[in-house]
Amino acid sequence: MPFIKLSLSDLLESPSFSPHSAPVPGPPFGEAEFTTVARSVIYQICSALAYLHDSVNSIAHRDVKPRNVLIASDGCAKLIDFGIARDTRISPSMEALWPEPSGSLCPHVCSG
Repeated sequence: MPFIKLSLSDLLESPSFSPHSAPVPGPPFGEAEFTTVARSVIYQICSALAYLHDSVNSIAHRDVKPRNVLIASDGCAKLIDFGIARDTRISPSMEALWPEPSGSLCPHVCSG
């Protein structure tokens, strides 16, 4: 996988990523461009989550946040950091590391 420098968090923190004109360096986004990029990123994140949560994969990511979404130079959003993801098809008796109650996910999961 190639190195991707930009995360969604970086994009959201950038003053030039706004539908409003502001005196910042770099080309400002117009309202149409901002809307297109925002919708594209949201659609890609939702598609990734739908793929993970479908009946075949049954994976719970459990750490979706702007820092865990990378934006490639071609505009492709990539969901990363599956460190605390869980395969919901695995029964609690099969889990060796962190057993969780059957039928529910552990609520005590978070990033530092």
